[in-house]
Amino acid sequence: MVGGTDANNGQVASAILYDPAGGTWSSAGVLSPPPNGPIVALPDGGALVVGEAYYDTATDKWAVQASHRFDPSRPTWTKVGAMVQSRQSPFVAGLADGRVLVAGGAIGVEFTDKGKVTTLTKSAEIFDPATNSWSATAAMPSVRMAGEALLLQDGSVLLAGGGLGEQGELSTPGGYPVIVLASAVRYVP
Repeated sequence: MVGGTDANNGQVASAILYDPAGGTWSSAGVLSPPPNGPIVALPDGGALVVGEAYYDTATDKWAVQASHRFDPSRPTWTKVGAMVQSRQSPFVAGLADGRVLVAGGAIGVEFTDKGKVTTLTKSAEIFDPATNSWSATAAMPSVRMAGEALLLQDGSVLLAGGGLGEQGELSTPGGYPVIVLASAVRYVP
């Protein structure tokens, strides 16, 4: 388990490991800054926490978090190179060959006279654990964010659902309107 929030709604920077054979938990190090993105298992028994971008209301700017890789042999976390395109709420899936696909997501947000506008991307990229680096790959046919990614038996990835982010004026009650997608696309490495 990595990150999360504590009882005071503060970010947790630590990670812990569960040993199912012994039924015990142990420390798995600390990440700096605290992680905020999805985690994907890697073939070496480690993990990658994908650093998501987010809109920081305190500074009124788009902020970027680093991605971190867990080395189970030590156990320690290290930062890895920056993604080609920082993004929030992307689709993330481990590929059959051990690499990690990150696709779509939000790349910006602004507030206009028409309300909140989320800018999305259809770009995609791959994290290669052998080189600890990111590289661009084929883009999705259209923009989307915050859906599910599932590795299929044939090695392709199904990217299902998601949405088009918050677009428009603040609605009552609750928040900004969101367009939800009922479609899917398939990525073939």
